Amino acid sequence: MNLVTDLGVITAAHDLERRLDEGFLSTPIHLPDGTTMFVWRGRAEVAELRTWMPNFPAVPGFRRLAGSDLWVLALPLPSAAMIEYRLAVDRGERRTEFLDPLNPATTSNPFGVNSLATGPGYVRPPWTVANPAVPAGTVSEIRVQSNAWGERRHHLLYLPAGHSRRQTHPLVVVHDGPDFVHHSTLNVVLDNLIAEGALPPLVAALHQPRARLTEYAGDERHVAHVQELADHIRRRTALDDRRVLLGSSLGAVAALSVAWHRPEDVTGLGLLSGSFVNRVDDDHPEEVFGPISALINAVDDDRRLAGLCTYVSCGRYEGLIDLNRALVPRLRSLDMAVRYEETWEGHQWASWRDRLRAALTHSLG
Repeated sequence: MNLVTDLGVITAAHDLERRLDEGFLSTPIHLPDGTTMFVWRGRAEVAELRTWMPNFPAVPGFRRLAGSDLWVLALPLPSAAMIEYRLAVDRGERRTEFLDPLNPATTSNPFGVNSLATGPGYVRPPWTVANPAVPAGTVSEIRVQSNAWGERRHHLLYLPAGHSRRQTHPLVVVHDGPDFVHHSTLNVVLDNLIAEGALPPLVAALHQPRARLTEYAGDERHVAHVQELADHIRRRTALDDRRVLLGSSLGAVAALSVAWHRPEDVTGLGLLSGSFVNRVDDDHPEEVFGPISALINAVDDDRRLAGLCTYVSCGRYEGLIDLNRALVPRLRSLDMAVRYEETWEGHQWASWRDRLRAALTHSLG
């Protein structure tokens, strides 16, 4: 077989093995025919790529090159695609999953770390990368006594570089805020976009739930606590009238729920890969998804959300894509200022990181 890469022409398995031994090869490799090739070296009966993306095309197993312990897999990835994956290997009756040892690119989530692969045209946005020349804001813990929950809640607060208590700022409430910092470099993104002038100096309340499946599934106690959180921050610094709610997955549902119950307090929404389930069934039990489906089916019953600047995005490889597609026209029917984007990605924090610029600039108006 002939594989043309940026390293030259590789002919036959022994040549590929030599390049691996010399440390000159990393994967995945973008081939001239537009496919993306993954390589693994080892002994096994079966080697596969695990992606956890319901709408990703069926992936064949790796093919072992004759006379070697090299395995290869070529996939047609769209140019701008970004996927996370692990390798899965069967040896006898034992299956193991692990990071791609030839791929230095990884992405994290609350459950661990996965390997990251992109199409040939993907470029990580420079404003997602820390720049030592950009003044950094601060992230600190705040403790809020909550009447809604009957306890003290701990969250994080982002203040922009050069923050002044006398200057008014918009407030962005970020659901799963600490995870956005840890897995989507949220504070770095804010620093860069504020320094660039793409965003005004803003204050971000980084909300941390305790019982996420309860709090973010349309619970009105969460709605009340978001107001408590905003009031707590207002006592510490001056805020203007702009208030944006941002969230991903179930956090997007929580953001929409707060806006639905208190539309007078919200000016913008950023809804990333929202779990906008509109009916209960065996896969979506009543105890969790009943309140969510009730919310989604009530959204266009009246015009309380009219005029709200709203950004919605979802990956085409996600199982949630049809639910997001169905919600967008309903929001637009309310004359909401909706910007909608689809990407060649899955349900992943690196994808949500790359959407932050569009979500925040649009929802802040």
